[in-house]
Amino acid sequence: AYIGQGDCALALQHWESAAMAYRGAVRKSRGDRELLFAAYRGLGNAHRSMGNIDKSILGFRKAIAEQSDDSIALAGLGEALLSRDENPSVETIAEAERHLTYALETGPDGNVVHLGLGKIALVQGDPEKAHEHFAKIKEAANPQHEVVAFIGQGDAALLQGNANDAHQFYLQALDKAPNNAALHARLGTVHARINSGNSALRSFQRSLAIEENIDVLKKALDTALAHGFITMAVDFAD
Repeated sequence: AYIGQGDCALALQHWESAAMAYRGAVRKSRGDRELLFAAYRGLGNAHRSMGNIDKSILGFRKAIAEQSDDSIALAGLGEALLSRDENPSVETIAEAERHLTYALETGPDGNVVHLGLGKIALVQGDPEKAHEHFAKIKEAANPQHEVVAFIGQGDAALLQGNANDAHQFYLQALDKAPNNAALHARLGTVHARINSGNSALRSFQRSLAIEENIDVLKKALDTALAHGFITMAVDFAD
């Protein structure tokens, strides 16, 4: 009953309720490994959706300890490991790639697997492979997957030096996530590359209005100075 409640809450995007139900399943498991596996995997998914990356990783690790070849838990763990730090270590990337590759071998061709492998390809400087994985993301119950896929394709295009294609991918992502600060900052970077100072500054300002970020502020200041917007540059410097 607890697993069913958790699965229903997860489908409805009621993350806290889902986590509560899965924790109830753990308490009532009495050593039932199949029940423990389902509960821990559910906790991994629920915490990932809430942004609790460390708890998500713990949930997926415990699920894999109960059932080592489950593609959903393997993919979830790999993707969560990559999301924990902005610049994951070589060891973390290697572990994530191992889990994601195994997930691809053992289960269905899932969105999370391709999201993770696409991110790894970007880190490894392989935009072609990144495009290949991100392009396989299908419309999902979790719209965030599509947003990440569009951003990933934009990042890959930028890595290839194609700012115009990157701009189009970022706009598709923006249509689904208009309040994503990092996405507005990426658009600012693209506009700066194609020498559109006004558009770049507007994008940086939108990003900063949503979330303060020292790196974005520096980019905005540099762009303002480069295009001779001295008054605006002073405002950024203050």
